[in-house]
Amino acid sequence: MIDENSSVFFNNIDKDDFFNQENVSPNNKQSFNIQSVDTKISSLKTNNEKREIPDLGRKPFGLMPHKLKLTINVQDSWAEKKARINSNGSIPMIDPKVLSFLGVKSIPETMTLQECLSAEEMVLSQKAVGIGSFGSAYEIISQSRSPLIFKIEKAPKLVPEKKFWRHSDFSPTRLDLPYLVKPLSYLVSVETADGRTERFYLPSSKTKEFGQALPPDAQVKIEGQLMEKAPGANLYRLAMEKTISFFPGGPHFKNIFIALNKFLQESYKHNFIHRDLKPENIIYDPESGTVTIIDTGESSRLRSRGKSDEQIKQGSLSNPLKSTRRQGTRNFMAPTITKGVEYASEVDFFSASMLLLRLICEEDFNSFTKERFPSPITDELVDIAPQNILNFYLEKAGPESTTVKILSNFPQLQTVLNLYFQISAGGSLDAHELSEQAFQELKNFLDSNSLEFLNPLD
Repeated sequence: MIDENSSVFFNNIDKDDFFNQENVSPNNKQSFNIQSVDTKISSLKTNNEKREIPDLGRKPFGLMPHKLKLTINVQDSWAEKKARINSNGSIPMIDPKVLSFLGVKSIPETMTLQECLSAEEMVLSQKAVGIGSFGSAYEIISQSRSPLIFKIEKAPKLVPEKKFWRHSDFSPTRLDLPYLVKPLSYLVSVETADGRTERFYLPSSKTKEFGQALPPDAQVKIEGQLMEKAPGANLYRLAMEKTISFFPGGPHFKNIFIALNKFLQESYKHNFIHRDLKPENIIYDPESGTVTIIDTGESSRLRSRGKSDEQIKQGSLSNPLKSTRRQGTRNFMAPTITKGVEYASEVDFFSASMLLLRLICEEDFNSFTKERFPSPITDELVDIAPQNILNFYLEKAGPESTTVKILSNFPQLQTVLNLYFQISAGGSLDAHELSEQAFQELKNFLDSNSLEFLNPLD
């Protein structure tokens, strides 16, 4: 496990010129006063009113420790902002005392990634161990540490300070979801409207406090993540090599089902959408039975189920309850996503069902998905009721197929898969109610049957 104070980060990544004059609305006038050292922001007012900064409160977080009094108007031109900053001298973005307290390190702009790694007696492998739509992962070579992976984000996006804490890449730390890989640290880049840019090495355990310490006009992006390397290989590779059996009655299928189900139960409760559950993103170690779910690049952290609309109106909650993003991997993507309607964390149950069917029989799965997906987005399953999707799959496979024969010997597993598809319904109010009912039915079924349903009838 890496030390929280380890300074692993990288530099020399191209930046978007996010803060330019065209991005500033002429109707968005904001100004703020920055007063003495050890001050804390307690309120933020718009429409040309001042941001009130009273005396230091009780906590060392959320500090704006600027020694000079400074007033900035968002409507000012970019050149005027820079000139005003330069005329007042260099102003630290966050008090070094706060950074030290949090174990956060500021990164010298001149320091390259390899220089930082060398200082920690680590070397970045030149060969990527994984390349995805949102980034590439490289193995860290070190004689004194356990195997590590460093993920470099492909095109990191700036998010406002108020949205920083609910960034999807922080969800593994925030929610502590079982079996989901948890980064040890992040490299973040912070930009402010006055033209300053700083990078920080951020321990994963201090993301919330760091977000509270950011200036209120800050924009943040995650440029890299350091995490432990999961033992084993991804399920796609293991299935292709056929070195182990994924027969439902065997230990490997049970280990994977247990992990997937526990993850889905918790992610459903917290309304976390992984969006890309597939064999390539499940790492399994046959020797230890360890399961690790990776790659949150397409994930979303939505508003937790059960939160009231009144909390949203009061401003205590800002994240939405539903999403309409059409993302995922086509053979594992729920019909709800392809329709472009609102959905939430229930869609991951569809992906899990398809993943388990893929493990049961690759040939039947490939036959179904090739027919189902003549193109990445299809409406073939849109009009099929969720409770009938599994039957539709089995009919396509045929009565003599391996999948039909196996599930006939594991009828309760078939029940679970059917419930998974029902849970994935989402969308309309009626479908949402069906999803909730199926989720509760699944929970009751698993509580009463434990894992006995994974034992064959014979």
